[in-house]
Order: sequence, then C-alpha cells, then structure tokens
Amino acid sequence: MPPLTIVIATTQPWPEIRMTLDSLFDQARACGAEIIVSDRTGQGLPSDVADRYPGLIWLKQRTGSVFALRGAALARATGDLVATTEDHCRVAPDWCANILRAHVDHPDAEVFGGPIDNGYPEMLKDWAHHFLVFGPAVPPIGARRREPIWNAANLTCRRSVLPSRISEQGIVEMFFIRELQAAGATLLADPSIVVSHYQSFPFLVCCLYHFHNGRTIAAARLPSLGPVGRLARLVGCGILPLYVAGIRFSQVWPKRPHRRRLVLGLPWLAAFCVAHSCGEFIGYLIGGGSSPERLR
Repeated sequence: MPPLTIVIATTQPWPEIRMTLDSLFDQARACGAEIIVSDRTGQGLPSDVADRYPGLIWLKQRTGSVFALRGAALARATGDLVATTEDHCRVAPDWCANILRAHVDHPDAEVFGGPIDNGYPEMLKDWAHHFLVFGPAVPPIGARRREPIWNAANLTCRRSVLPSRISEQGIVEMFFIRELQAAGATLLADPSIVVSHYQSFPFLVCCLYHFHNGRTIAAARLPSLGPVGRLARLVGCGILPLYVAGIRFSQVWPKRPHRRRLVLGLPWLAAFCVAHSCGEFIGYLIGGGSSPERLR
C-alpha cells in the first residue's frame, strides 16, 4: 500500500497536464506515491505515457465534471493519504515530502491544506481571479488549525475520512470540507506544502468562468434547500457581490505584500463577483445545467 495517492483530474488534451506531472513525478516516485490521472478527453496523456511516467494510473472517462473525475480517482485511491492538485498547477520540489512529514508531525490532523501561489503575477486581472478563487490560501499563510484555506488545487486528507461510496457526481470539495469541520475533524494549514496555480483567461472568459462556478455552487446546495431556503438564496444574490468581495478583501488585506494589488484590482474583483452572483442566481432558479462540466 503506497503512503500517498495523488489525484489529478483533467478536462484538457495533452500537454495541459505536463507541467503538473513533470513537477511531481520524480518526487512521488522517490517516496513510493501512487499517481492517478482521471481524464475526460481520452487524450490527456501522451501515447508514450508508460515510458514517460511509468506506473501512473490513467482513468479514461467519457463525461463528467472535474468533481466527478476526481471522485472516480478518489474511489480508486489506495494510499493512506490522498492528495489532490489540478492539471494547471506546479507543485514545489518538496511537496510530497512535506505532506508526509506534516502528517507524521500532526498525527491527529485528518486534512491538510497549504498555500496556493499565483503563477501569472504580471496582470491585475489575474490577481483578482486568484484572490477570488483562493483568498485565504494566498501566501503567506500561518500554521493554524481550521483556517479555511482548503481547495482541490492543494488538498490532502486521510483516506479514512473519504466517503465509503462516492457518487457519480463526485465530491464538491468546498462542501465536503465543511461537512468534515461540522463533524469535528481536525484540519491544519501547513505553509510548507506549496503549489503554484497557473490560470489566465481573457476578461470575458474569466467572467464566464466565475458565472459557471457560481451556478455550480448553487446547484450543489439545492438538494439541502427547501422552498423558503431557495427563495432566500435567490433574494440574497442581490447583495452577494458585496458580501463575497468583502469576505475576500478581509482575507487578503492582512497579507501586506498583496495590498496594492488588491486595491488596484478591485474593478476586476467586483466584475468577477457580479458574474459569480449571477451564476448562483441562475443555479438557484433553474439548476446547474452544464456549468459543472465547464469548470477546469
């Protein structure tokens, strides 16, 4: 049984995932980790994958969102620990070693998260996108328990806390972590477990991305909402942009190196928050549609 399984979902053809695999394959092999790539395109890995990445497990899926793809890989995982990252990330050279060390140093912790840096630091638009998506996980972070930094780009948990049966829709990590917190699970932020996130879209494409993200979140909430709760969420979308922007501002502002970027990037952050809120409104109104499949 491997000490660690690394799960990556990809919705894009090769070489989208190459940067991620090249950054982690050698270190994963050195510590005996298992790597599972869950691929919707059937072309996410090269034809010489067995020579380039020996031992890698390639799951080919016909359809599914990134949540469903990760769910299929999580169900296949055999490691004591299960880590996830994304196909447009680069992990630090000591990422695997620090995951294993953190779990030895903190045997009571069931979930670990780490900082997620911005791989495209040149444009304010991309900083606004990064702040909105990752907020508390933007470095620097402290080594604190229950800090809400957990995100699929840099998440590790003990396999024992995963559901015994994962549905075809997969796991939406945001709600999964909240359920673990409510159940009293021990979560820890570790600043040494570092991932860099590389994602840059044209402005309108980025707005559309946040629309789909909002609609996906709303659809994931719908099964737990009654008619009154659904109506309250619909009405609340009117002030949601201010609420989300305020939350992210309060999370990033204490990180002094980012204050100037945060202030100058407010027009982009505001636009993305409006797009996200529109997505949530449509999601509560008519459901998720194809939005989950449009996320990467």
